[in-house]
Amino acid sequence: MDAGEARGGHETRGAGQGRGGGGGRGPAGTRDGGESRGEPAVVDRLVDGQWAVLLVGDSQVERVVPRTALPAAAREGTWLKTEWDGERLVWAAVDEAATRQAQERIADKLARLRQRGRR
Repeated sequence: MDAGEARGGHETRGAGQGRGGGGGRGPAGTRDGGESRGEPAVVDRLVDGQWAVLLVGDSQVERVVPRTALPAAAREGTWLKTEWDGERLVWAAVDEAATRQAQERIADKLARLRQRGRR
């Protein structure tokens, strides 16, 4: 994926990780030849249009990153695959499947709650 595609939607690299920035890895890694296995994160909220609060990993550690470090398609509730260098986000891609599953799970819960309210 080139830089234009990254800005347009589904993948981005953090500051200093542009084209030729050494961000790719071989088949045993997470990108450029292997399946992406980045750490899952969800966009919890956007603050002042400049910051994104992410809940990262199974323990949902809260991390604040610049909005510009995320793919353009990321919104509140969007699930991401991420890579970190300590506290610094170096790569993020929208996880379409996880986002869709979360949306479906929430819609199902709302439908059940509405049915329960009609009894």
